[in-house]
Amino acid sequence: MPPRDRADIRNSQILSVHRPANLHPALAIVQRGSGFSEFVLVETGQMVGLEDEGVVSLWQGLLSCNAKGEPDDLGQKAFWKQWESRMKFI
Repeated sequence: MPPRDRADIRNSQILSVHRPANLHPALAIVQRGSGFSEFVLVETGQMVGLEDEGVVSLWQGLLSCNAKGEPDDLGQKAFWKQWESRMKFI
């Protein structure tokens, strides 16, 4: 394997997984070798945001959390309010 590929693999390695008490129960924070931290779903590991940028707004609405990954019932109500009018069908 060329050296460049080995470096890419090291950077994507998971160093640690954290589940702080203030985080939504469906989320965890994964720290990678690249120095980035990601919000991921606990059950599947799917990335739903970066710690520096926050949880993506779609996932905020679906999970009922804010950008910091903390539970937020009011955000979910605002997300679903008039959702039909926001849908664009081709």
